[in-house]
Amino acid sequence: MHPKKRVNPISCSPSDLFRTKERQKSIDIESMCQLLDLVLGSQFRAQVDYFIEYLKIQSDYKVINLDQWMGFFRFCNEVRREKISERMKYL
Repeated sequence: MHPKKRVNPISCSPSDLFRTKERQKSIDIESMCQLLDLVLGSQFRAQVDYFIEYLKIQSDYKVINLDQWMGFFRFCNEVRREKISERMKYL
């Protein structure tokens, strides 16, 4: 039995966040909100705040998977800050 490797959310790749448990393919919304704030919050504050607010009020999703996480990460990298309020309405 191998000791479980601890994941540092600040320095890990996004896919590492989904490997905290064997065969884990998704993360619950509450945990995802905390991870978004911790991992992306300092770099994409406005986007993360809007997305967390949406995740907390929506009722369609109970978990976020790696593809959804990567989609949001790509979105954050592509959005220009001055147009954030316009683009967030498309999420």
